[in-house]
Amino acid sequence: MNTNYFFRRYNFRSNLDMRANKTLTLRLDLTARFGDINEPHAANVVSEVYNFEKIHPYSALL
Repeated sequence: MNTNYFFRRYNFRSNLDMRANKTLTLRLDLTARFGDINEPHAANVVSEVYNFEKIHPYSALL
């Protein structure tokens, strides 16, 4: 078990603007973010209740 805390985030962004002819301009914007987190977990009830990785988006519907 690795008890060291770290957070690594990688961002990528690209903006491409092209003029196809005098009246037509094309634009493409791309953004991506990747992350890697390692944190020690304490086994307690509160951390389990607020662990949103285990909750599906549709589980909040009534």
